[in-house]
Amino acid sequence: MILFAARCSRTDSGTVWRQCRRALCLLLCISVVGCGSSKMDPLERAKLRRRNTAPEPTEKPASAVDPQVAQDKAGKPVAEPKKEMPDVALASKDGAMNESGDNAETERLDEAIEEPDVPEVVYLPVSERKPEQPLTDEQRRERAADNMRKVGEAVIQYAKRTSAFPVTVGFRSDGGIPTLSWRVAILPELGYEDLYRRFDPNEPWDGPNNSKLLDLIPDEFVSPERFDAKTNILGPASPSFLFGSKKIQLDGIEDGDANTIMLLEVDETHAQPWTKPKDYEAGYEEGFKGMGKLRGDGTIAIWANGMPTLIPNNASPVQLLNAFSYESGDGQKAVVLHRPITVEKVTEESVATMNPDSLGGELPSSGLPQQELAPEPEPEVVRTPVPTAIDVAEASKKLRVVFAKRMEEARTEADKGMIASEMVKQASEMPEDPAGAFALLNAAGALANQAGEFQTAVDAVETKIRIFEVDAYEENAAMMVAFGNENGGRRAQKAGGDEYVTRAIRVIFAGIRADDFVRASSIARYALMFKGERGQDETVTMLTRLRTQLSVARGHYSRTGNALAQLRIEPNDPAAVEEVGRFLCFIKGDWDAGLPLLARSENMVLNEIAKADIAGADAPAGMLVLADAWWDLSSRTTQGVFRQACRDRAVAWYTAAHGLLPDSLDKLHCKARLDEAGEADASSPLALVKNLAEESNVDLNASLAGITVKRNRRNDDDD
Repeated sequence: MILFAARCSRTDSGTVWRQCRRALCLLLCISVVGCGSSKMDPLERAKLRRRNTAPEPTEKPASAVDPQVAQDKAGKPVAEPKKEMPDVALASKDGAMNESGDNAETERLDEAIEEPDVPEVVYLPVSERKPEQPLTDEQRRERAADNMRKVGEAVIQYAKRTSAFPVTVGFRSDGGIPTLSWRVAILPELGYEDLYRRFDPNEPWDGPNNSKLLDLIPDEFVSPERFDAKTNILGPASPSFLFGSKKIQLDGIEDGDANTIMLLEVDETHAQPWTKPKDYEAGYEEGFKGMGKLRGDGTIAIWANGMPTLIPNNASPVQLLNAFSYESGDGQKAVVLHRPITVEKVTEESVATMNPDSLGGELPSSGLPQQELAPEPEPEVVRTPVPTAIDVAEASKKLRVVFAKRMEEARTEADKGMIASEMVKQASEMPEDPAGAFALLNAAGALANQAGEFQTAVDAVETKIRIFEVDAYEENAAMMVAFGNENGGRRAQKAGGDEYVTRAIRVIFAGIRADDFVRASSIARYALMFKGERGQDETVTMLTRLRTQLSVARGHYSRTGNALAQLRIEPNDPAAVEEVGRFLCFIKGDWDAGLPLLARSENMVLNEIAKADIAGADAPAGMLVLADAWWDLSSRTTQGVFRQACRDRAVAWYTAAHGLLPDSLDKLHCKARLDEAGEADASSPLALVKNLAEESNVDLNASLAGITVKRNRRNDDDD
């Protein structure tokens, strides 16, 4: 230090100041690092750096980040976050954690002292990044494909860092309420760690702090069409898709990462604020709407191995369902749907020439565990978008003129039924006139209802589901109610009969799953009418009890709606938590969603048994304990719907234990309980519908849409 002071006396003041700072830096490094290797864990050192040093400027395009800007657009300082985001230790491209040694620590500290004027990274609002001239079609396609590729790479890096793919809800508040999307969670992987730390994970995406960050949407999520705070890059979010409610482990993609869609670019109507925990919810029943219109020739997407693809617009619902699902069993390979993304302008000729055979078989894999695949499935029928209301109205006018004379001459119900049947057949033969076909099927359904021809009404609905992108449950439920209204009174003995009852079981089951207890109850009432005096048997008894239980379920659903609203205001409201948990478990049968809520209940009996059930059991002895606990709870419950649900849960655990137990008193105990449960009357809507299905030999595993496809295929084979 004496030599240093002497040297300072011969230098100017600026040099003295810089040298003093360097000396202080070295002293500080010695005191922190020590003489030997640091004992501090590399992850702890990384956290310490993020807390105590200014972040290095993230290397982003100049259009998105301006390191010279220290204020927002309004000239106000950028607000500090209300709460720190969870810390991250980023993975390198090969998935290994980045570590810094003692020398790197010293260099970082030295750089921070040498360059004290480096400002915090501030991101420009998206409105200031919008180009003066709109992008061309080719530029938009190229940018959209590039954005999808970058986001896909970030998701895969996130999955490697956390050992699981993200889900729609990236963050929840302390009370368990969804707050921010997975798109915020992967910001560090995209290179926006500074922006990531500004979010408050305990505040909703549109809260006071987080809403200010909407306009700072990263370039990778920006729509090349709009340049606003909404993004078209969403994850498939149904239960069997990657972005459902359950995190899928790296080795959990049963179909193989090369055969499972991870992300897609949705149409403008389905775009979402980029921080909102909302994704693409679709499926066979709901229909794959909101795809394919943005680019014209298909939907830009990315497989879970990181390969971009273009999903063609003529893909069938079954093919899409298989591609989006990560579960095994469908056996569909990526080659069925995969198309290369071209940048050139889309033409009808280019769409027509896209051929999956040109790919030559398998797609590259990321190296994640693969499942052995079954042979490729038979291609399903492609469905047509529903025509506009204006087009259908115009077609209906023409239809009335064409069939005016026939309708005047139709004197009997049999005549009307014959015309309705002809309309269904004609609609199937009009692929070039979708509006005309849709109008014909609507008219056929109405005529079939008037004529009391239930099978023709079913044919009209199934043909509409096969041809058009309509909701299978909605069409079936509307048809069942309309037919019941028209024929459920004095004509009930002539129309419908057992055919109506059989279909009613499937539709009611779907209605319970869709929380449509009102129409489910109406359909059960009509089914009783059509069964009539001919059916004074077990089916009539169960239908009568089903109507009662559906009314009970309707009341519970109304109260649950109020409880859900209360949970949004007060996430820890004990009464609301328990009400929603009871409904999900005991009425809906959704134990995966309901048990975590019951585990937060102030009812200690429910609380403890729910926690034990969530923990599960691997050994038969533990399964038996859980089964007995649910059975005992059912015995102490007076309400039938709850008693039956508890007993059903007990039966599930008894069944699991019985198959593993050796011959013993415990196994006899299981058998006795299972026999007793089989003799008891079902008391919940789901249990009653399942008993009805067993009594009537109805397969509830097949969806309404799936039944339609299979039935039409059989009809085609017969022809």
